Amino acid sequence: MAQNIVKDGRKTEGVSTINRTESLFRTLFDASPDGIFIVDSQGFVDCNPAVLTMFRVANKSELLGLMPDAISPEFQPDGSSSKLVAMQKVQMALMEGECPTFLWWHQTLDGRYVFPTEVVLRRIEFDDQVLLQGIVRDISDRYRAEKHLQNFFSQSLHLHLIASIEGVMLQLNPGWQTLLGYSPEELQGQSFFNLVHSDDLTATLTEMKRLDQGYKTLYFVNRYRHKNGSYRTIAWSATADIDDHSIFAIGTDITEQKKIEEDLRNSEAEFHQIFDNVTEAIFVHDAATGDIIKTNNVVEEMYGYTPEEVRSLAVSELSSNVPPYTQEEANALLGRALAGEEVKFQWHAKHKDGHLLWTEAQMRCAEIAGRDCILVIARDITARKATEKQMKILLQAVEQSPVSVVITDLHARIEYVNSNFEEISGYSADQVVGRNASLLKSGLTPVSYYQQLWQLLLSGQAWKGEFQNRRQDGSLYWERVQIAPVQDDQGQVHHYLAVKEDITELKAQQDKILHQAHYDSLTQLPNRFLCLDRLGQQIKEAERNDHSIAVLFLDLDDFKRVNDSLGHDAGDSLLISAAARLQSVVRGTDTVGRLGGDEFIVLLSDLSDINIAAQIAEQILLLFQQPFTMDKREIVTTTSIGIACFPSDGKDSAELLRNADTAMYAAKQEGRNVFQFYTEAMNLQVARQLQLEELLYNALERDEFEVHYQPVLHIGSREITSAEALLRWHPSGIGPVYPDEFIPILEKTGGIIQVGNFVLEQSLKMAASIKAESLPGFHIAVNISPRQLRNADFPEYLFKLLKQYKFPATSLTLEITEGVLMTGYSIIEAAIKQLISKGVHIAMDDFGTGYSSLSYLRNYPFHALKIDRSFIRDITHDKADLELVNAAIAMAHSLELVVVAEGVETEQQLDLLALKACDYAQGFLFSKAVPKQAFFSLMSSKTERS
Repeated sequence: MAQNIVKDGRKTEGVSTINRTESLFRTLFDASPDGIFIVDSQGFVDCNPAVLTMFRVANKSELLGLMPDAISPEFQPDGSSSKLVAMQKVQMALMEGECPTFLWWHQTLDGRYVFPTEVVLRRIEFDDQVLLQGIVRDISDRYRAEKHLQNFFSQSLHLHLIASIEGVMLQLNPGWQTLLGYSPEELQGQSFFNLVHSDDLTATLTEMKRLDQGYKTLYFVNRYRHKNGSYRTIAWSATADIDDHSIFAIGTDITEQKKIEEDLRNSEAEFHQIFDNVTEAIFVHDAATGDIIKTNNVVEEMYGYTPEEVRSLAVSELSSNVPPYTQEEANALLGRALAGEEVKFQWHAKHKDGHLLWTEAQMRCAEIAGRDCILVIARDITARKATEKQMKILLQAVEQSPVSVVITDLHARIEYVNSNFEEISGYSADQVVGRNASLLKSGLTPVSYYQQLWQLLLSGQAWKGEFQNRRQDGSLYWERVQIAPVQDDQGQVHHYLAVKEDITELKAQQDKILHQAHYDSLTQLPNRFLCLDRLGQQIKEAERNDHSIAVLFLDLDDFKRVNDSLGHDAGDSLLISAAARLQSVVRGTDTVGRLGGDEFIVLLSDLSDINIAAQIAEQILLLFQQPFTMDKREIVTTTSIGIACFPSDGKDSAELLRNADTAMYAAKQEGRNVFQFYTEAMNLQVARQLQLEELLYNALERDEFEVHYQPVLHIGSREITSAEALLRWHPSGIGPVYPDEFIPILEKTGGIIQVGNFVLEQSLKMAASIKAESLPGFHIAVNISPRQLRNADFPEYLFKLLKQYKFPATSLTLEITEGVLMTGYSIIEAAIKQLISKGVHIAMDDFGTGYSSLSYLRNYPFHALKIDRSFIRDITHDKADLELVNAAIAMAHSLELVVVAEGVETEQQLDLLALKACDYAQGFLFSKAVPKQAFFSLMSSKTERS
């Protein structure tokens, strides 16, 4: 008992722990500042309060059950369909487990407010159910800030520049056109040394070396040539990225300032006139005390202090005092100026209202009105500092671009690669810089590509194309590449720039699509399209070399029975095995293809003797007589083959295929499991069949069918007891067509179902009339097609007709051939059993012309057996036929079946049948099949005589 209490206690403790955990998770879920929602295929399942706030939803119930597109605009800002892109993101999350963070524009539920968000989608499973978790963050504030920063960069009046350490200008802002007259597009790719005044080149080169060594440029002045030929004086601050040998620089046009400074040195008289007209803040300090003795108007604009206020301030009160921008550093800079140095520096200053600003200043000694002074000229570079930061961000964005960037010299030696190149190729920058770009060659790209590439590059043009390159680990990959020459101001090419995109996955998809377009997805054999293309090529080659070609058209015999009895998986397995067998027989130069369904094609090329085609066809037939093993079952499926040869049987691919198909159908008619060469007679037969097939269409609606009736007599009494209904067709314009010609066409097209039902209805209507008026014991026999029996509704349809015409089921005999039973369809067996259960009689027709299997007679409750006319015809003079008929009658009687002899034409035949105890007979001796009215007359005359 104590143990049970402990167990119960542990169970209670476990449940409590689970409850606490669920409560904790729910608390975290609801407290998250980010929106979190759960969706299934029906829409939103759950969400936290942040989602309701973000999408301005008052109650969670308003959102539950809605699809996610209810909170998305119809289109994203780039014009793409929100629904389509969302489906792609969801599919990625479901397939890969997560769709990483992506930018998405949402809208509030009422549709009045659209805003940017960052979204992460994850696939989660709960209680065997696959759900999708979304985490959404409103980034409206950040988005607006980034937009403002971009606008600032584009609208800045300073010169902003990203360049290589060699001086190649890579990115410029619109300020270049404002200050120097050049658009950014004119200067990109050129060297800025081409714009520097010749007297300033040496100093500029020296400053570039300092940058390359890791120093920062706080203040450097040189002169740049304006587009109109004049020179402007530019003051620069710059920093370098040592790793990729690039610089970030911001320049200010100080042409006017320099002119003022020169005027100040040359004429103290003009000092005060100029002093207040410059754009920079100017401080004049007493050299002895360091006190501010004079400022210009810009000081008040920049710092917020009036001239009177600023003169009473110490330098520390104008500084942020964040090290190193302290009073001690200011004193050190002052000491350098007093020593005669022109000091240039940047300073973190403080406005009167407390906000901080960046300034760039220069300080030097000057004698003003006979007094030793320290002159400080400062300009506000707060905006420039922000731009420098943005430029660094932009460069980092380029570095992290999804495409590879490679810069080489004129000899294709690599000077720069970005991180994406390293990731894709497997080479680090250190491993490739200084080496020739050909190290990526796989040897698989055609030489002509490289020849065309260099031809264009050497002529100053760009080249676009695709390479199959090799990674460091030896694996291959595809790249879409654009290579362009980099030119200086004089049009001289000094570098090559390559931008490359990895398209390996795209190529794989293209190859897959191409394979799917040309190959059968099940057997992987060439499909109809590819086979016809190859056949066309073989025909051209055969014409040149005076050789023959054979086209073998194959169709698997009784393949539908495998599908219907064993299922489509078994059918697919059989097709795959059949394809393998075909490939094992043909030569290496031949083609085996699948046209569709159970139809295959074999193309035999370069034949010196057409008998080779017959030999291969024989091998195929022998091979297919061996059983296929599927799911531990052995199945024998033979094949019928039609052969058409070039040039005798056709001049092009379509004609050869059509004639081989015709020959294949001739092989089917020969009994299957054979091959047939095409003949012109086959073509005429096909044309005849096509004509009849066209005429049979709607023949029933045109009232061209008529049911005739042939009487069946009881041999003992010589009285008509029943009749067999036989279909006749009277098409207009071509004369009579016999049933053995048009019935197979109706079977093939499926029209036999509708026509067979017509025969049934007409026959029952006629028989009911005779039964009611003159012969109560009258029976009617109707031939039934296998297609009718495979129709699941057929038994009910027949029972409905019997009820409609008040005709007893026991007076109806349905005649079927043993071939119907050999199809093996379970639905046919079920239909026969259902019909017999209602009293309908079943007769085996044409006995002796097929397998004459006793098992069918024993296993099915037949009522009658009909001996085919081919055996009755010669019984008066052929002893063998007489003995066969005698045996059939004896066998049928032993199985308690009545026997009907067909095709009785003479009294001698009838006497022999009576002697052998045959029960019934029909044939021209009594009457041919006649129309309904003629049959009524025949019955009337028989009745009157009786």
